[in-house]
Amino acid sequence: MLFISIVLSIPVYGYCMWCLYNPEESYLFFERWRYKETPELSDL
Repeated sequence: MLFISIVLSIPVYGYCMWCLYNPEESYLFFERWRYKETPELSDL
């Protein structure tokens, strides 16, 4: 059971690390299908 939980947590951990280094890309990761062009975040 421990092995299964470790194996299933690796993608979650990888996604969290990717969010730290590329927050703009990770924010738009599941939202790109809505737009015809590549969306850009404003620099507020």
